Amino acid sequence: MPKQNRISGAQIRAISGARRISGDLFSLSLSPSSAHIQCACVVSKKVSKLAVKRNLIRRRCREALRAHIPLLRPGVYIFHAKREAAQADLADIRADIEKIAAKIR
Repeated sequence: MPKQNRISGAQIRAISGARRISGDLFSLSLSPSSAHIQCACVVSKKVSKLAVKRNLIRRRCREALRAHIPLLRPGVYIFHAKREAAQADLADIRADIEKIAAKIR
């Protein structure tokens, strides 16, 4: 995901009143409060205790999002990983993010 489309942790905590959309592996918090498209992938320790595994899920989420960024409307998109994402491969994550992106449009 390009750096210009990323969002910081402080900005994530400041967002309130976001719309939630759920998929099988991720849930999306959508807030139209920004003039730009900003995305984040959040993976908590509840998903996996191992930092290596959490970072792998985060990298796969960003890679799957890369193709959908030009198609999104301006706003803040925060993808929260569910426990099932720990066992998913890149193809499963891409399919889930495509399903969530279809619900947005």
